[in-house]
Order: sequence, then C-alpha cells, then structure tokens
Amino acid sequence: MDSRRLYRSLILLLCATCPIVGGASPKHWEIPFGTTEPQANALHGKIYSLPEKTRRLPDFETLHARGDVYVYSLWVKNQATFPWHGLPGSEWYAIDYRGVFWLKEPARLKFFLYSDDGSKLYIDDRCIINNDGVHSVHGRGVRIPIPEGLHRIRLSYFQGPAPYIALALFVQLPGQEDKPFDTRDFLPPNGTSAPTLEQRPAVMKH
Repeated sequence: MDSRRLYRSLILLLCATCPIVGGASPKHWEIPFGTTEPQANALHGKIYSLPEKTRRLPDFETLHARGDVYVYSLWVKNQATFPWHGLPGSEWYAIDYRGVFWLKEPARLKFFLYSDDGSKLYIDDRCIINNDGVHSVHGRGVRIPIPEGLHRIRLSYFQGPAPYIALALFVQLPGQEDKPFDTRDFLPPNGTSAPTLEQRPAVMKH
C-alpha cells in the first residue's frame, strides 16, 4: 500500500464513530487516553492543565501534573471533546506518555502519529515525529532503523481549543500491515513484564 492510500485509510479510521461509554466493554484502543488504574507494561501518562491560548506543547518541567493515566495502545478516534479525569474542562490540557518496548532483532519500523491538536513522538529520547501545533486531525510518519533490545518511547500530546480531539499511534513492522502500536506486542518472550528501565527520565526540552 503506498503512502497516500495508507494515509487516507488511517484518516477514515480516525474519523469513524467511536463509542466512549455504555454498551459492551470497549476495545483497549477505544478507551479515551487510558485508565487511571495502573496497568503492567502500559504507557504511563502524566496529565497537565494548560493556559488558554496555548499553541504548542509545553515545557513539562514548568508544570505540575494533575494526575496519571495508563494505556497499552493509543487510538482516540476523531471525536468531540469531553471533560475527563477531573480536569476543569474539555480544552487546554496535555498528556506526556512514557514507556518501553523490546525488539528481539534489529528492524526498520515505520511509525504513524495522528493528532488533533499537537503531538510529538520520541524513541530513546530523540524526537522522530514532530506533529506539534494547533490543527485539525493531521498525521506524520517516519521509518527508522532500531537495534534489538529495550528502548524508551515517549508520546507527548496536547488539546487546545474545542470542538475535536484525536490521538493515534500506528506502527508497521517489516513485511507486515500497519496496526495500532501496543506495548504488549513488544514484550520479551521469556516473561510477561518488560525488563526494568527508567520510564520517566529527565524531561527533554522541546
């Protein structure tokens, strides 16, 4: 599938209706931004309130976290904003996710990051996708070589003005179709938990 067809197909997925509450139990990627209960091997997000009119991801060192959220896979489809997790409203907040993933062998992975509003993706403390700013749902992708072993992953996101939100991270392994990035797909084969690695190193400057 070429890049333009892949981009269109992912945008259609993001714009599809996604149930948030009620009915059957949601799939793990349909839980908006995660759960407040700690989950083993999940991405760990810190939640922050932002000043109104914020246009870019903040310097998280200057902010006080309002809470924690945990998620294995991020696929918040394009939908109307909503208040959540005790924040004062449905606008002007940020989430800084950290976690780890493990590769059994070197590979060239392609990552796709989509968001409304801004987001950035880091691998081993290096920003590989910059999708920052106030904008409607928009995506960027990159293919990078990654050696075998344990790696840090960080995804920073902010929601500016209403009325819409979106956040999704996809990965494509060599010879495979793209799929939502899920930390449980990248665990060591000889255990259920990733090896110990500091998941929240000193915050990098944007």
